[in-house]
Amino acid sequence: MKTINIYEDSQQVIALLEQAREEDLVLQLVDGSQFVLSAAKKANEYEVEMAQEQASGQLKAVLDERAKEPQK
Repeated sequence: MKTINIYEDSQQVIALLEQAREEDLVLQLVDGSQFVLSAAKKANEYEVEMAQEQASGQLKAVLDERAKEPQK
């Protein structure tokens, strides 16, 4: 995993990060690509890893649900 610094002038990104503090988000691009944005609540390496595992599980659930949808 890579750490990327976000600067205050990235207002749209900051707004998304503030939302992710409250609940995990699925960000979807126009092309249908999806990304999970989840807050790592503790700076502890183990807890960060656990948050990543949880986000991975949530992504799997989203993908499983999408797989059930009729194909366009």
